[in-house]
Amino acid sequence: KTVCYQDNKSFTMRGNVDAGLVNPAVQWQQSTDDGLNWSDIPGATGYSYIRNFPAVDTFLFRLRAFDSIHITTPDCGITSDLLKVQVEGPPANYTISNNSPICAGQELQFYGEGAPSFIWTGPNGFFDNISSPHIFHSSTRDSGMYYVDIFSLGGCRVKDSTHVTIIGSDVKAGTDTSLCKGREVRLFAS
Repeated sequence: KTVCYQDNKSFTMRGNVDAGLVNPAVQWQQSTDDGLNWSDIPGATGYSYIRNFPAVDTFLFRLRAFDSIHITTPDCGITSDLLKVQVEGPPANYTISNNSPICAGQELQFYGEGAPSFIWTGPNGFFDNISSPHIFHSSTRDSGMYYVDIFSLGGCRVKDSTHVTIIGSDVKAGTDTSLCKGREVRLFAS
């Protein structure tokens, strides 16, 4: 599981024991050295364990099951697969930019790198949720500040912005028109 430390939410880990032990008991354990050594978590002797993660780090957990008569024998029993909880901070090594200044009518391209997801907003109701969005035919109205929400896998968010400059004037060819073959239409431009 990947979570964000900013959320400081409780996370519940659950396990169970298949048949085979006469009087099963369980103990949640944690490793602080990448799984080389394991320590019992005091009081964590149920099939579920609830924990908050307010700091950035990687945590490893497992559930040890044993017959209750062997509670004091650390090598007696079986252990579950590892549960890894990656607690992330806000994205830090990201970059955002754009290809401006460009002339009106050219393609405006944005670039976002170094994070798994981006949400872009800007002038004229611009919105996109990909890392590198674009506006095919830019206009001077597309000039201004574009704001970006940048997210980590765990959902941590930072905000940033980039400024766009579109040079020149806008040319408009009027509205789309439908007509029958052989008819005339007057075209307007501004």
